[in-house]
Amino acid sequence: MIIRKSNLLAGLLFAYLFVGTIAYGGEGGELLAEQKHHSGQQSLELNQGKKWKADVHTMKSAEKMKKAADNFAKANGDLKLSDYHAQAGRQKEILDQLIQGCTMSGPAHDQLHVWIVELLPNLKKLESAKNIEAAKESFHHLNSSIHEFGRYFH
Repeated sequence: MIIRKSNLLAGLLFAYLFVGTIAYGGEGGELLAEQKHHSGQQSLELNQGKKWKADVHTMKSAEKMKKAADNFAKANGDLKLSDYHAQAGRQKEILDQLIQGCTMSGPAHDQLHVWIVELLPNLKKLESAKNIEAAKESFHHLNSSIHEFGRYFH
């Protein structure tokens, strides 16, 4: 089980680093598809109709992400492109903490991996948005991805 967890974390960190540094399309899209393939499925699933049990650290980190996104969404009035980029940086920082402190294992950890892999492109798009319209759309998608966590984990 330790080897499997290490492989999943290594794959996740590999995806995170490369998706974070490779431009979208071409190699970035192929890499994401490969990571989805390695996660063993294309989308999140419930645990026989129930939410997966997440460790305390993961729950706290996901709640931090949600709170940061919710607070940002409330301030959605006079935001600049730099504000959206800062929100991407904050979300990335919290996600890094989530990954580093995760102690989950087994199928619940596999599902967490799927959630993160689905979230990463939205984070990257927000981080690299070139104009305010693209940033708003990217934030909307990232916020939706963040809120997906609560539908699948407790």
